[in-house]
Amino acid sequence: MKKFTLIELLVVVAIIGILASLLLPSLGKARAKAKMAVCKSNMRQINTWIFMYSDDHDGYYIDYDWGNQISWDDKLSDYDGRNMSDGRKRNGAVPVWYAYNPVIYACPSDELQRKWGASTAVFTRTYVLSERRINGSGNLLGWAPGISGSGLSQKMTNINSPSNTLIMAEVSHSLNLVGHIGLNTVPPGSYGTYAIPHDGLFGANYLMADGSVKKLTYTATRLQSDGTMPSGISGLGSMWDAGE
Repeated sequence: MKKFTLIELLVVVAIIGILASLLLPSLGKARAKAKMAVCKSNMRQINTWIFMYSDDHDGYYIDYDWGNQISWDDKLSDYDGRNMSDGRKRNGAVPVWYAYNPVIYACPSDELQRKWGASTAVFTRTYVLSERRINGSGNLLGWAPGISGSGLSQKMTNINSPSNTLIMAEVSHSLNLVGHIGLNTVPPGSYGTYAIPHDGLFGANYLMADGSVKKLTYTATRLQSDGTMPSGISGLGSMWDAGE
């Protein structure tokens, strides 16, 4: 029986190493695309629950309750299977022992560690709704013409172009937690620093009002219909504008 020489073994090992180095980048890209696919699927599922909520609330999008510290995702617990009590909804960030793991609220590409005070025993929430604000006279503020605010939200039927109006974005931030009210909505002017850059810097996922999920650059979401950027932090005329 012929034995392999040391040189022959080294050649085989070298060939295996070369093949592995060629395959690893492809595997990494495949893993990233798989994570992004799960992220998009999560957004579509959450949108289904939002539609169910809207159907029970005269066609309005889900809001949040700043006074009672109830976030929009905790309001969705009546639809996502968690069925949290009102007391638990008011607890702030949901600790891991309060509910089953609401993994669907976290994008697999969002690997940033979350904290609530000194505790890391909390759930990651990646997704946030576009922020809606009005002034003391009840007029919509141009820098936050989104769908959800504290005690107020846009009506679904008032959105003129659902396929070009975003309602949900991704935010990677240590305080973006399931049940935490502080970052459960975001205005367009401050969003750029929080976006998750899937596929390098070529775009993040955005849920549109028609239920589709688009991968877009932050700049593309801010463009107005005439191709110009809104002034300052305004979202008027862009994909962040859900209408009056």
